Amino acid sequence: MSSQAILDFIQSCEEETDAVHSFMIHRHGKLVSEGWWSPHGPDTTHIMHSMSKAFTSTAAGIAIGEGLFSLDDKVISLFPEKAPEKPSRNLSNLRIRQLITMSTGHQFKVSFYERCVLMTVTLRFESEVAIIDVDTNVVYFDEPYPQLVGVKVEK
Repeated sequence: MSSQAILDFIQSCEEETDAVHSFMIHRHGKLVSEGWWSPHGPDTTHIMHSMSKAFTSTAAGIAIGEGLFSLDDKVISLFPEKAPEKPSRNLSNLRIRQLITMSTGHQFKVSFYERCVLMTVTLRFESEVAIIDVDTNVVYFDEPYPQLVGVKVEK
C-alpha cells in the first residue's frame, strides 16, 4: 500500500467528511497506518451506535444457531436477580427479539450513558413494541437494548 494512497485517504476525510475521529488501516493482518483528529486520541472511547448493533446481532445469531438461546427467550430471564418483585406485564413479556430490533416499547430516548441492566428491568414499558407517533411520524427506537443481547451471548 502506497504512502500516497494513505495521504489521499486522509485528505479526502478532511475535505469530504465533517466528523472523522480516527482511522486504522490493516493489510494482510498487520497495522499499516493509524491516525486521530484532535481532540481524539488512541485512548478515546468511540460510541459506535449502529455498528455495535451489527456486531451484537451477528454474535447473537451465531449463539442462536448453536442453540444457546432463542430470539423468543424472555429478557427478564437474563437478569432474574435484578428484576422487580412484581414486574409489569410488558416487562414480563419482553423478548430478546425486541432488544435486537430496538422495539422494546420505551417511549423516550434513553441516554447512551444510562444503559445498564438495572435500568432495563426497572423502567416502565409503555407498550409491547416500538411506537410510531402518527402526528410527527417519529419512531421511538430504543438504541441501547441490542447491546444487552451481548450480555446474553457472554453468559
